[in-house]
Amino acid sequence: MEFRLTSDFKPTGDQPEAKRVFDFDSIQLLRTARMMRDEGVLLSGRKLTTAPRLLLGAAANPFAPPYEWRPMRLAKKIAAGADFIQTQLIYDIEAFKVYMEQVRKLGLHERTYILAGVGPLKSPGMARYMKNRVPGMDVPDDVVKRMADCSK
Repeated sequence: MEFRLTSDFKPTGDQPEAKRVFDFDSIQLLRTARMMRDEGVLLSGRKLTTAPRLLLGAAANPFAPPYEWRPMRLAKKIAAGADFIQTQLIYDIEAFKVYMEQVRKLGLHERTYILAGVGPLKSPGMARYMKNRVPGMDVPDDVVKRMADCSK
């Protein structure tokens, strides 16, 4: 099962005709799923015969402006029911340190599991593509340069 959230773009896959969604954002979806799991009811108030057994996860992007709001958005996802958080891939360690300092000040690291996004860059071209073409990615220039220098 795949959920589409707040205007996620879906040009390919097994349902390329799927429409963009504006009914739920991630926080509303988490709240709804938590209510089904913990209270055994749907949004309508109808009781479920069997509550689903769910482990609720959410994504976080420490690198999207406005940066100072990112920890507050994380707090909302945790309050809505996120059992764990997976961050965007991290290539800017210093920016991630600043984000995590704010997260720790709010005590959010004690309320959920936070999985730092890690993924290899296989080429300088991929590093440039991620930096310039993938929304929400923060690949510092020095990382792109190091990748380019290594491939010479």
